[in-house]
Amino acid sequence: MSNELAQCINIFSSLVRDVEEMHFHLGIDLSKDLERVTSAAKSRGLRIFLLDLPSLCKALERALESGVYFPEVGSLFSNKGYPTIFRGLYSKIFAVDLDWSIRSDASALCVANLRQLFKFAKKLRIDPPADKTQEKILEFQQIEEDLPAPRLTWGRNILRCRGPWPHLNDVVWRSLQQQGLTRSVRSEDKELVSNLMRFSTNIQILADHILGKFLFRKEWFKPKHGPGAVSDSWNDSKYEFPTWSERLEHHFPLSDWGLPSWQIWSESNDETDTSNDIPARLIGVPKDYSGPRLIASEPTSSQFVQQGLLSVLRKNVRESILHHCVDFQSQEHSRDLALRASWSRDHSTIDLSSASDRLSCAVVECLFRGSYPLLEKLNSARTTRVLYPDGSISGELKKFAAQGAAFTFPVQTLVYAIICIGGCLQSGESEASTGIGDSHLRSGYLLDSVKEVRVFGDDMIVPTRAYSLIVRMLEALHLKVNFDKSFSKGYFRESCGMDAYAGIDVTPASYLEPFNEKKPTSLVSVVESANNFYSRGYKRTSTTLQETIPRKYRDNVLRKGVGSTMFGFTVDLPVNSGKTRYNTAYQRSEMQCLVVEAKPSKSAIHGHHRLHQWFIEKPLPESVWKSGEVIGVSARYRRRWVPII
Repeated sequence: MSNELAQCINIFSSLVRDVEEMHFHLGIDLSKDLERVTSAAKSRGLRIFLLDLPSLCKALERALESGVYFPEVGSLFSNKGYPTIFRGLYSKIFAVDLDWSIRSDASALCVANLRQLFKFAKKLRIDPPADKTQEKILEFQQIEEDLPAPRLTWGRNILRCRGPWPHLNDVVWRSLQQQGLTRSVRSEDKELVSNLMRFSTNIQILADHILGKFLFRKEWFKPKHGPGAVSDSWNDSKYEFPTWSERLEHHFPLSDWGLPSWQIWSESNDETDTSNDIPARLIGVPKDYSGPRLIASEPTSSQFVQQGLLSVLRKNVRESILHHCVDFQSQEHSRDLALRASWSRDHSTIDLSSASDRLSCAVVECLFRGSYPLLEKLNSARTTRVLYPDGSISGELKKFAAQGAAFTFPVQTLVYAIICIGGCLQSGESEASTGIGDSHLRSGYLLDSVKEVRVFGDDMIVPTRAYSLIVRMLEALHLKVNFDKSFSKGYFRESCGMDAYAGIDVTPASYLEPFNEKKPTSLVSVVESANNFYSRGYKRTSTTLQETIPRKYRDNVLRKGVGSTMFGFTVDLPVNSGKTRYNTAYQRSEMQCLVVEAKPSKSAIHGHHRLHQWFIEKPLPESVWKSGEVIGVSARYRRRWVPII
């Protein structure tokens, strides 16, 4: 038995005991369930905790949505498709002796505990099977093949129109034609086509009205380098800009943005390649055991400019009506609304599968057509091809941008926000109304609709009355709604890391990685996991996690009170046995504790590249600034004096 499996079984055992204690007044005994799961884990390995139990959680959530538990034929721990483990908990949620319909007095605590048991190790950082990466790449390629072709000349130096001017009606009509709905004689299909075409017209009007006012202003454009990897190689600094494509040069000249001054540009023998439009590099980054997440590592110059366009989009949102429903830097509004919606059911949550990969240039050009200068800038910084891990290069991409590009997230957020607002407007109209008019755009009706929506990336929260219409439109635009994570009917909602049932937070804590003495950051991970379980009432589990750390490290970690932000284990009554002192300079009691410090190492750069970095980063006069790129971060254990709280 591997060390990871043994630890998972041990943690799961403690978790089961915690759950039993929470329901001691009901006399729920889970010992036989624990034996069955433990026995299965010894024969099937880690997949029990990484795949099998999480699949039971999906079935539970589908049942909470539909109001009845439908049999999952072939699932583990089931009889005729119905679960045979943790029946004591299921019985407090469903009528298990009748038709497995949801009870009117379903226990939110039992929902939380079942989800915790099923998902405690789902995010354990274990490399997925090698074939999973290839599956994801094939899916990426198939999605690309299915996307509609754009009207504009994306990927060219000048963005011109091929054929009629872009309109969302055209994209939706082509999609409905592919589905055969436009030729259908069924009355319900005809009504659906009519509604979607009217809806697409309304979205186009709304996009022209809101996004058409978005501007590109030089003072808003603040380019910078991100922390991630890039697809072209540099020696000492990303400010060397190994490549700067001709398309990028057309709108963002190297002399203006790639060097600190024109004088340096005129005197420089810089070797930047301004003719080569290199592809992004597609790489798989860890997600969970079901497979990696594919990220596009962009060229250095493209990523630099994309960060500047991100700042432009942020400023435009703050200046527009969209600031009432979009906040690129905080998920708290979405989390709060999801929690409230789980009780009121006035709002529904929508989640998309492979959202960035399915967002096409054809859709983006329609919604941003009213701000053509900004659309041209987006085109200039966009990467048109990707380099696959096997060395092959894709054809010209029809998707706007893969995940990893700096402006993918804000652009998709704005697109989905406009669609959701349009759905609110249309679903709130009388049946006799034919579409959005000036009266809607100029009155408080638009503002009211905007305030009903929250969008953060592909996490959307919309009024329940508009849910079906919005879902239909998203699918007509070649996007795929993840119905396993979209909720509109029951009392369960999930958005932006908030899982809620009937007004109660039922988000599970996660065990992410085992302690590894040679990897100091693993200590931080285990401490945070232990604290998360503790804060949710699973104190035995928290203690078990702490005990996975050898005593020589564990005993030197601070014990802190609830609410403290210091690094350490959370306990109700902190008692520390380490060395203490009173710091007269700060007038506080301190204790010598074990902490993990991260020390970044930077490359050494000189000359105008160093000057350019200083101009871009604009360090404060009182700050200790150091030039160079972070080429590595070394974490190490250290004993430090920390305040006793």
